[in-house]
Amino acid sequence: MVLYEIGTRGKLPFEGMPDFQILRRVDQKINPNMNEIKSFYPRTLRNIMVQCWKYKPKARPSAMQIIKLIEPSTIIQDFEATNAGLNERVKSLQSIIDDVAIAVTSQNSQNKLKNIAHWDIIKKNDSNVKSLMDELSILSMSYSAQPIQAEVFKSVTVLMENAKGPNGQILFHRVLLQLVNEGGTGSYIKGPLKEKDRCEYKAQKDYEGNSRRLVDIIRSTIVFKSCGGMARVVYLLKSSKNISIIRIKDRVNNPLETEYRDVLINLKVVAEDKDIPCQIGEVQLHLESFYRTKPQDHYTYDVHRILPNNK
Repeated sequence: MVLYEIGTRGKLPFEGMPDFQILRRVDQKINPNMNEIKSFYPRTLRNIMVQCWKYKPKARPSAMQIIKLIEPSTIIQDFEATNAGLNERVKSLQSIIDDVAIAVTSQNSQNKLKNIAHWDIIKKNDSNVKSLMDELSILSMSYSAQPIQAEVFKSVTVLMENAKGPNGQILFHRVLLQLVNEGGTGSYIKGPLKEKDRCEYKAQKDYEGNSRRLVDIIRSTIVFKSCGGMARVVYLLKSSKNISIIRIKDRVNNPLETEYRDVLINLKVVAEDKDIPCQIGEVQLHLESFYRTKPQDHYTYDVHRILPNNK
């Protein structure tokens, strides 16, 4: 029984069956499902299980016979033979990963050089660079709280239902688009809702199952031709009575590894009825020259980040 549990990584023989069915199978000389045994398991141990399940006691191996069969060197040799093919596949996969790492790292370096060049041009031609950087530096310290959804948003399902409703993405985009139009600068782009399966995966992987920490299900992008335009909309966002800013990530002063510069703002749009809960969403502010190269930059950065030794 113990060998079976090890070989199946924790499953029980005849798992899920009531006692009377198990007794009937034993009486019919039916063994547990050996297809549950994992491929890594040594054939020697697999064979011992089958022999020990012989219906007649005399047909089963003795304790001394089992001891001889499971002598360490025998098991190790059997294990190595069983996994020889697996080792080759692992080596082949590692070779592919190494090739991908080289290609992505090279592309990442090229993206970095392009982004440095973009920023140099902006600094040379845009007179509002310094004032924007100074303002963002101050605001990122003022709005630095860890965003978390209200207690009512206790699951991904609740968040998704709210996001699809009238007080979700519809309200979020309506208020922000009106603000951008009022500022007379920037192109507003409605982002799609984050997929539910992606939200569930992120909540489990990054937030220990706490779905309230998902604050980018509703999202949008505003693209600017100048630093002055971005500064204008930032001012309107913090001054608006209908918007509550939770956090500002200043990636203009603190760019990504690839020198990509943008601003991420987590905020909540307040409904007319203050008792109606509205969830926190994310607005990304981009300068146009950077935004044009964002898809390639973002993709290679994400792949580069998950490769070995680039955590």
